[in-house]
Amino acid sequence: MWVIKDDTHNLCYSWDSANQQPNMEAHMARIDEVKTIMAHLEDDMDKFYNKGNKAAGTRARKHLQDLKNLAQVIRKEIQAKKNAG
Repeated sequence: MWVIKDDTHNLCYSWDSANQQPNMEAHMARIDEVKTIMAHLEDDMDKFYNKGNKAAGTRARKHLQDLKNLAQVIRKEIQAKKNAG
């Protein structure tokens, strides 16, 4: 088993080498991370659109990019599991 630490989002992903798949803990951590990113995104979108805070717009764009990247990781894991049978 190996572990990847993501300092950007304070997450830790682990891989179950026996099954060649990320373990359930890693899947749940990713779901929690999606929720966290969405909460930050909501706050910054409100600040940008309703309060005119331009820096919040920049942060919102970063959150959206983080969400896109995380979604891609999840998509690849799902596809790998599907292909494994």
